[in-house]
Amino acid sequence: MNAVIEAIRKRRSVRSYESKPIPKDIIITIIEAGNEAPSAMDSQPWRFVVFEDTKIKEKLLGAALPNTKKILERLKDIDPERYEMIKKRYEELKDPVYYSAPAIVFVIGSGQYADHSCPLACENMMLAAYSLGLGSCWVGFGATVTEDNEV
Repeated sequence: MNAVIEAIRKRRSVRSYESKPIPKDIIITIIEAGNEAPSAMDSQPWRFVVFEDTKIKEKLLGAALPNTKKILERLKDIDPERYEMIKKRYEELKDPVYYSAPAIVFVIGSGQYADHSCPLACENMMLAAYSLGLGSCWVGFGATVTEDNEV
């Protein structure tokens, strides 16, 4: 099977990680794959911020949790079954937002093309991570940290 098609078919969202650090050259390779993504009008409206420091990741989690819980509460009436599944995860995990990943990469977009282009960069990065033997997970809730001025 073609390696690209195989990666597309086999890549899965991973929510359990080993605690060992990811070598810098691997992170750079993954980010470079994001930079190669197509973008509307060749705008490349993204930048990438990598967090590996445990204290900073704890601060990010602390900023994201209250906002994600508010979003989760809205889900209770809309989709009770999914609400219960996610609520259980929040009760069981120490880090139900970033899943204690050794590295967190924020893809930050700006401008009118960001909403359409940044997800393409994310997909390239997740496929690159898979091809390098790493798990990844697109975490929309992680973006709720932007409501915290300190972060």
